[in-house]
Amino acid sequence: MSKLYYVTSNTGKLGNINRILAEHGFEVIQLQPHDMPEIQADTSFEVAREKVRWAFARHRWPVLVNDTAFHVPALGGFPGPTLKYATATLGYEGFRRLIEPLPEGERGGYFEDTVAYLDTRLVAPKAFTRRIMGRVLPEPRGDHQPHPSFFMSRLFVPDGWDKTVAEMTAEEFALYRHSTSLASTYHEFGTWLEGHFRP
Repeated sequence: MSKLYYVTSNTGKLGNINRILAEHGFEVIQLQPHDMPEIQADTSFEVAREKVRWAFARHRWPVLVNDTAFHVPALGGFPGPTLKYATATLGYEGFRRLIEPLPEGERGGYFEDTVAYLDTRLVAPKAFTRRIMGRVLPEPRGDHQPHPSFFMSRLFVPDGWDKTVAEMTAEEFALYRHSTSLASTYHEFGTWLEGHFRP
């Protein structure tokens, strides 16, 4: 089984991608992102691309990274890849002040998630990106919090739903996760890897 190295401190993400890529013949080993620079960019694709270049230059092993952003077009794409910092700084009240003045039709937002990979056979990173479209509420709703640290789960209503992620029951969240999950991106990545490593 071929080995890849995933630069992440999130063991949950590691277990998820390991289960999926094992089906494609790959084992994923965790690398802690020690000393990884804070990349400043407008999209998760740009951040993931630069992170994986940094990781590959440091380790020279087949490496992958994942980066997530959240964009509100009416706010010029804010917070984008600064989601974690922005939510910690603004809190729900800060987001309310940003979202409430927007006309209801301009409160659209989307998650953007990118997996980027690089090894010695590639001249540039290979990236796989998915988006989850929806709208942002000015007030948080729901307490189910499938991911307790996931700030936007109480503000984000995905397309096709009338409730926030944090209002979903366990069964509804499983359906939502299945329909929008990174799993499909990981499978796409795994299929590409099989072809990439085939002699």
